[in-house]
Amino acid sequence: MGLAYGLVEPWGEYPINDDWQYSRVLRKWLETGQYRIDTAIAPSLVGQSLMVWPVVKVLGFTHLTLRLCTLVLAALGLWSVDRMLRNVEASSRIRLAALLVLGMNPYYFYFGATFMTELYGYVPALLAATLWLVERKRRGDAGPLVSRWVAAVCGAVIGATFWTRQYGVLVFPALLGATFLPLVLRREWRLLAVSSPAALLGVTIWAGVALAYFPWATSSGNYNDAFFLPLDQLAGIDLVAWALQPGIFLTYVSVCLAPLLLLLPWSRRQGKQLLAVALALGAWSALTKWGAALAGANDFRQDTWLHTRWPFLHNLIFNAGLGPITLPDTYSDRNLLWPQLSSAAWTPIEAIALALPLLWAPLIVSLPRLLRGRGARAETLGFGLLLGLGSLAAVIQSYRNEILDRYHFAGMIGLSLALAVALPELWREGAGGWPRRRLAAFAVAVLALAAFDTAALHDHFRWQDVRWQLVRDAMEDGVSPANIQAGFEVDGELVMDLVLEGRTPNWCHNGRCRCVDALWYCIDDSFRVSVNRYPGYEVVRSVKPDYWLVDGPPLLFSRRTRP
Repeated sequence: MGLAYGLVEPWGEYPINDDWQYSRVLRKWLETGQYRIDTAIAPSLVGQSLMVWPVVKVLGFTHLTLRLCTLVLAALGLWSVDRMLRNVEASSRIRLAALLVLGMNPYYFYFGATFMTELYGYVPALLAATLWLVERKRRGDAGPLVSRWVAAVCGAVIGATFWTRQYGVLVFPALLGATFLPLVLRREWRLLAVSSPAALLGVTIWAGVALAYFPWATSSGNYNDAFFLPLDQLAGIDLVAWALQPGIFLTYVSVCLAPLLLLLPWSRRQGKQLLAVALALGAWSALTKWGAALAGANDFRQDTWLHTRWPFLHNLIFNAGLGPITLPDTYSDRNLLWPQLSSAAWTPIEAIALALPLLWAPLIVSLPRLLRGRGARAETLGFGLLLGLGSLAAVIQSYRNEILDRYHFAGMIGLSLALAVALPELWREGAGGWPRRRLAAFAVAVLALAAFDTAALHDHFRWQDVRWQLVRDAMEDGVSPANIQAGFEVDGELVMDLVLEGRTPNWCHNGRCRCVDALWYCIDDSFRVSVNRYPGYEVVRSVKPDYWLVDGPPLLFSRRTRP
């Protein structure tokens, strides 16, 4: 993963994706001493800011410093997964396979090079889960399943993730379910009774720490619609979303975890069961494609929640890269020039994405037996499954059909852990060994995933480099950032303060300030950065980024010549 980051060179001094909001809150806190979340789509960021505050206080605020902090956190996340697997006595081969797949997961890899909230929310929760699972194995079933101090620490740490990334709190219910549901199913009431006080203590602290966010946010003026609306939707049921989104989720986790799925053994002894489950998964995949084709707005455009073709969801993965191209013209139905593969070239890739869910059949067939087991292996498997499925349910309930692909990150972590725990058991009852052809298939899949991640993230940072350089060159020539429309992150970083203060530029074309395609915080677009030529503008400068994955258009810096 470090080698891949070295090739990508994600060192530019600028924000990426939504993290301009998170870094802005931190920077304002350092400058003014006041903690204020003043952007509409940034809900809770407190824990993230607290984690990096000592570092930026000593080293100073830069986007590079924040990105390096995230890289350290990404490494800690991999360590926690490795420790959980060592706890179930997984072999070094299994652990290496799991860490390669997780580290090269497109979402994990992308988030590691940003200041996004995902790793800041989930990694502390995973570290707490590691403590819990290690403690569980040490104590066994002789007395209370977990000590009070471990329950209290895990409840506090995981509850605190609500102050950074709300879905992080789902780690604690997954731990409780994996630990205590087997006792209920086996009717071991005595063990459940002696273990309940510690569990209740952990739940009380977990809920108390999480719910404390609401009085703080309300009293400090930091409670906004981005936080309230998803919570408000939890009570309702959207049948269309529930019919469509689980299948979409399955395609995403299948693509991102494909190398591990290729290692699952297909036992001849279970041939009929495997065939039946594989046919069911194939039918589900076909129905998902059909449903997306009916409900989706278009094939690949960036301004829609649901696409008719895979990748069905919007945000990080698109058909020619990783990370959104946040220029207004790439979100407009009039201007569709941006890096992309043709529909025909994408067809075989989409077919593979829709076929990969069939590879879950061996795990699904063996799940009842695996979950009936005792000990750390069964509990860790249950934890991974509950985290994956629980996060899927929470995402659907919160956002219905308006889901970004990155919201499924927790599901990928949970299911990758479940696969790694299940693999040794499946091989023990199945083919009896690891054939070289499976190891070869795994190696090819991991290298393909790593190649995509590296090239795609490289392209994402290179066009960011060009965009920011065009803007900074213009500012050095005396152009105010308030007169430049250069997309989401640039507008947020350079113009948001002016928008909130209601300030207008000293100069606008023909004395009138206005914006065309003003999706974000734009005051005036007398100058603009785009990949499409706008009518009424002359191109002053054209620079083509160094594309690796798919050849794309140059970025244009243009000046308005007429209304």
